Amino acid sequence: MTVRIGWDEYEVALLIDACNRIRDNKIDKAECVHKLSNLLRQRAKANGINIDEVFRNENGIALQMTKMEYLLTDGKKGLPGASKLYIEMAKMSKLNSDEFEKILILAKEQIGYKEAMNNMNTREKFIQWLSSNPISKYSSNTIVNALDEGSEYCCSRSLSKVSFWDMNNKNEFITVASKLLGMKIYRLMHKKTAIVLDKAVPLYKKFLQQSEKRSGIKIPDVEISTEGSGDNVEAKDNQSSDSKYSQIYQKLYYISKVYDDPNGMTLEKIMSMLGNGTDEELVISILNDVSWATKLADDIYSFGKNANSVLREQVQPYKIEEKDIVTDGQFFDFLYNYEKMAEASCRSYVSAIRTAEEYAKNHNYASHMIYDCGFEDASTLIRELMGDNEFLEFNAKQHNRFRAAFKKYLKMGGQLPAKERKSLSVKKTSLPVANEIEKVQPKDFDKSKFEITLLRRYRNGMQFDSIDFENFREMYDALFDETLTFDDEALEERLRYCGVLYKDRLFPAEGIIDNNTKETLFAYIDNCFSTGKSVLYYKAIYQDLSDAFASCFTLADEKMLKAYIEYSAEKDKYYYFSDYMSVDRNVKIDHTEEIEEYFLSAGKPMRLDDVFSTLSHIPQERVDRIIKTDSRFLRNSKGEYFHTDIFEITDDELENIAEIIEGFISEDEYAIWTNVWNMIQDKFPLFVENNLYLSGLGIRNAIEQRFSGRFRFEGAVISLPKDSFSMRDVYQLYAKHHAEFTADEIYILSKELDTVIYFDALSEVSVRVSHDLFVSKKRINFDVDSVDKVIESFMSKDYIRIREIDSFLAFPSVGYEWNEYMLESFLISYSKKFVLLNNGQSLHNVAGAIVKKDGKIKEFEDACAAVLSESRIELKKSEALNYLADVNMITRRSYKDLDTAMRKATQIRNRKELTGCMHTNGIVLPVVIY
Repeated sequence: MTVRIGWDEYEVALLIDACNRIRDNKIDKAECVHKLSNLLRQRAKANGINIDEVFRNENGIALQMTKMEYLLTDGKKGLPGASKLYIEMAKMSKLNSDEFEKILILAKEQIGYKEAMNNMNTREKFIQWLSSNPISKYSSNTIVNALDEGSEYCCSRSLSKVSFWDMNNKNEFITVASKLLGMKIYRLMHKKTAIVLDKAVPLYKKFLQQSEKRSGIKIPDVEISTEGSGDNVEAKDNQSSDSKYSQIYQKLYYISKVYDDPNGMTLEKIMSMLGNGTDEELVISILNDVSWATKLADDIYSFGKNANSVLREQVQPYKIEEKDIVTDGQFFDFLYNYEKMAEASCRSYVSAIRTAEEYAKNHNYASHMIYDCGFEDASTLIRELMGDNEFLEFNAKQHNRFRAAFKKYLKMGGQLPAKERKSLSVKKTSLPVANEIEKVQPKDFDKSKFEITLLRRYRNGMQFDSIDFENFREMYDALFDETLTFDDEALEERLRYCGVLYKDRLFPAEGIIDNNTKETLFAYIDNCFSTGKSVLYYKAIYQDLSDAFASCFTLADEKMLKAYIEYSAEKDKYYYFSDYMSVDRNVKIDHTEEIEEYFLSAGKPMRLDDVFSTLSHIPQERVDRIIKTDSRFLRNSKGEYFHTDIFEITDDELENIAEIIEGFISEDEYAIWTNVWNMIQDKFPLFVENNLYLSGLGIRNAIEQRFSGRFRFEGAVISLPKDSFSMRDVYQLYAKHHAEFTADEIYILSKELDTVIYFDALSEVSVRVSHDLFVSKKRINFDVDSVDKVIESFMSKDYIRIREIDSFLAFPSVGYEWNEYMLESFLISYSKKFVLLNNGQSLHNVAGAIVKKDGKIKEFEDACAAVLSESRIELKKSEALNYLADVNMITRRSYKDLDTAMRKATQIRNRKELTGCMHTNGIVLPVVIY
């Protein structure tokens, strides 16, 4: 599964440099976006990062540029929503240009800037070549983009180790390109690109033929432009000094990524890792200057993210004062950098607040502002909204997205005490109470001796009956040479303090779980609680430690594990409930909220297996049930779900999509999602870009949710709420709205709907006049009596196979040439005397038997029995099935009632043989039946 990889400071530096160059008109924006995307993708690959098609693609780069432009122009241009790192780097580029330039130089060294630019020159030369060799059908950009996409596909599928632009000669290129264009799956999944590549590949081959081999081409070095900075690198000695600084800086940065212990590392150890001869003063200077290193004490530095928590003087909670003005940018920063939520989730929460403001404005609230006003006033409005029943209904329809956003907003200012959490909660549930059983252990016995006796004599458990009590006394006497004087009742009372009680049997604790496994168990429990988990389910513990428990043969299930933990754990350390344990006596469980937080933090669809693994402290079936029944979680693909709040769509986009759906409905009475989705992709690429992690199915499910009450979604079919179309209805409507359509079009429709073809629905409004063509019944008129008369001339018995009519010269003219497909349609919809019996219709074949409506044969199995009885085959299943298919009685080599037809065929043969014995040469002979 692809992992979301955040930007680092080197990438952001290159992004800032690109924005500056575009603003200074030194490079075309489209060209710059393309180059930067290629450079960052190459850098990631060189660092061993597995990337997908989305990683740093051109659409993503263009979006990030708008965020950076917002910072560089102080909000005059671009879009808000930049991360904390973006803000810091933009500030550095303005206020500390020297430090920024050092990072930028390192960034350009890391990506092998010269080599990348040389590769780009090959591409640019091809563009120039195309301009002097114009192609009428496609533009230069279309051809080059197709080659880019094809090259990326080849590299990602290991068809080639280098891009098309890096290939040394035409033969190497043609070998790879031919493989690509010969792949059916590629042509199917990338139809548009494949069509362009059919033209682009010969053109690039011709270009390579006319060019010198790459080894003979002298491509000048393309230096990194620093125009406008006022600090161009001018002298060799300065370059040498910068190179030395850069080398040490880069080594230190790599050390910081690997050795991130917040407790720090001595300067001596750092120097030893850098190697002999390293300038210590320069190292100290760098460590004191950079933001990713913290000096904890003399000669001790930390690269850890939590270094400040060690220092204790820099850690401050994210706190907004009551009079502070809160902006949407601040809220986004809090969500992204403090709550560690995914960018898409952050944008969704920021947008939810804006929608709540619009609601307050439209409903004449005294104040309708949450952003750009004092935090105290915003908090007051939030409480008023959550007390508004109409708004609560609106919130419910939006799947509690406002409540979730409000909770985060109030948390930002530390204004979410328990009473407000309750007021913001829509659902109320009763909570279980931990077991509080106070026991007073008698002091008149040696517990350790009892435990030893229990382990020696009753490893598999003892019952509380007179026999086991007597055996226990005997074993105790034998082990310790002491006589127990307790009666059965007193002995039982004391034994209950000495082992694990499970299903009315007492087990020695060590006989259930050995000491080593016990350490593993409680280390696991402590670790889970230390990471913030509020509860642990016994079943989840039992499943997670199944390997450790493999040798614990007495441990039966999670209920026995619960009893063991209660007996063996430190006293008063945990609280025990029926299904789970906790360190909090008054723990409140909201698994839905925990699962919701997990999905929102991920910010993308998640496989159920990954969710189960991460949330293993919650029983798997409970997680599964919540995800599949709560409307906040939507299906993206088989076994993959996402939170509805990561779906990004504006009101304008929603209306635009509604117009598309309404357009189809006005024309056909329904819309098919595939057609809607194709149009969305063509018309709204930014919307698709903003939801790249979602599949077509995921977007369909999210849109269905937004259009609740406005449209009805049933599978792939969309209609108005008043209509409810079955798949059969859709086929009938399709035929109704198309006076003429082809077999291929019906096949495509079946794939879009993911259903079988409903031929009976088509037959109600159309006639199939050939293998390829269907026409409306309004376009054709049959002389039914005349046609029936012709069919009757072929009938010499109770039935005739439809394919036995192989001449249509005698059939009356109807404006179309007669054939078996038209005959099939006539028999299904028009004939007065005859009916076609078959096992279903087919797009590529006509099969079955024609029988008289008033004849003896009424069922298809009887027709098959008659055909089989007249054949010369042995009545075995495989032979019978093949024969029926060969003589076109069945449309496919499967027939569920074949056994019945064979049995009836056998009976017909037997009757014929019997009749043959009774009539020999016209003389009736007696027949004796034994």
